[in-house]
Amino acid sequence: MTEDEKMYELICKDRFDNMEKLQNETLSLLRGRNGDPGVLDDVRALKNAHRKIVATVIFVASAFLLQAIHATWVWAAGFF
Repeated sequence: MTEDEKMYELICKDRFDNMEKLQNETLSLLRGRNGDPGVLDDVRALKNAHRKIVATVIFVASAFLLQAIHATWVWAAGFF
């Protein structure tokens, strides 16, 4: 065993093993495990809900704007 291998075993191995364990735990929380949704699934659901809300608000605002334009057009046509 070389000097570098000895130093790795002595100093780094346990730390790297612990880091790998924590990394795997973090990934399982993000992705979900045993059929449970993870944080990423929750973020995707929130993102989809946000898109639907924005689309609905744009649709309703467009409908109100068209009604206002139509009412203005009818009002202006009454003068001629």
